[in-house]
Amino acid sequence: MIFYLWFDEQAGQIRFNLINENHSKLPFTSKVEFAENQKIIISDFLESEYLNGIPFSELDEKNLTIDRENITKVYKELLVKE
Repeated sequence: MIFYLWFDEQAGQIRFNLINENHSKLPFTSKVEFAENQKIIISDFLESEYLNGIPFSELDEKNLTIDRENITKVYKELLVKE
C-alpha cells in the first residue's frame, strides 16, 4: 500500500489516504511536489494563512480564482506488510 498525506489548503484540512501500490501515480489533477517527510506537510498546515478561509481580497472578482499555480505538496511512503 502507498500511504500519502497532503494539506488541502482550500478546505483547511490535512488529509491522508491509502492506495494500492499498483497505481503508477497518485490521484491528483494538480501538479504534485513530493515532501521529504510528514513534518513539512504539518508545518504548511500550521503556518497557513487560509485556515479560516480565503480572503476576498485574494480572489479575482471576474473568475473567483486564486492567482497562483496549483501545486499539491504530498508526502508519500510505501507500506510493506512484514
